[in-house]
Amino acid sequence: SLYFYFRTLWVRAINASVEECLLAEKSILAEKAVFSNTDNRLSKPSIARLMLFVQEATDIMPSTKTLNRHRSIDPYCEITVGNLTLKTRFVKRSIQPKWNTPMQFMLTDFDMDIIHISIYDHEFFSPPECLGSTSLLLSDLLLESGNDPRSSKMLEQASVPFTQTVYLNSGCSIIIKYYIQLLSSPSAS
Repeated sequence: SLYFYFRTLWVRAINASVEECLLAEKSILAEKAVFSNTDNRLSKPSIARLMLFVQEATDIMPSTKTLNRHRSIDPYCEITVGNLTLKTRFVKRSIQPKWNTPMQFMLTDFDMDIIHISIYDHEFFSPPECLGSTSLLLSDLLLESGNDPRSSKMLEQASVPFTQTVYLNSGCSIIIKYYIQLLSSPSAS
């Protein structure tokens, strides 16, 4: 019957979407594993806390697929440091979202900790679409701002928040504000 035919098509479409989600998740996890700097068997104690505020993004470009479907984007940001991944809420129909979302990460090594930043288009019935991403060493971010946590100046005073624009591989940029709270004196590397 016609009902059975449409039901079968619907079930196949759902199963295809589930498979696509699983493949996308596996590729994201594999990509993060390439940049992973920690060995879970030899976990290190935390030496500092990174307080990060994801403020806003600019110049987000929808993909060709999105433009062809004549739909807007609902972007959100995902940040990973070590084993912890945190997300902002998604902002409906915006290419310049303002999130102002606080996040907190524990740091184990200023020279080896990596910050993964990705912006995705929130999808209700399919996997999120990546709109841009980057990975950067925490030490590079700190040196760029002149906020080296190993300096004696940093050890003697409270951390001052820094605001920085980070450019993603798609050409869009994200503005973050961050500061570091030392938990103990980091050993010289």
